[in-house]
Amino acid sequence: MWGTRLLFAAAGVLAIAACGGGAKAVTPTALAGDPTTYDGQSVAVSGTAKNVHTRKTRRGTALMYDLCDSSCIHVFQFGSSTTVAEGSAVNVTGTFRQSFGRMQRIDNVLVVGGRGGRWNPSASPSQ
Repeated sequence: MWGTRLLFAAAGVLAIAACGGGAKAVTPTALAGDPTTYDGQSVAVSGTAKNVHTRKTRRGTALMYDLCDSSCIHVFQFGSSTTVAEGSAVNVTGTFRQSFGRMQRIDNVLVVGGRGGRWNPSASPSQ
């Protein structure tokens, strides 16, 4: 009986970790204001999508947009067929990079998919 409970408890912990349970919830303003603190960390961010577009990259097609509250960060979403509407509320988990890109360096980027990170758009549009 204890073995079964322990097995279910361990499975629950693994499920939470796999779903971003270890990601720290932060705002776009906090990331943009102190990018060094969050560089390389898994973070969960919520905000409003702006400047939504797709681009062909070496990793495939990327969905790219700015995620904003009173400040904005860039989001690069790899490997997903999910779309984001301009002005929609978005919740996303990924790896924050103070600087990202090989040919063109872009500051304050949340990388989702590809090499870690997950996608979880909110159903409700921003007002």
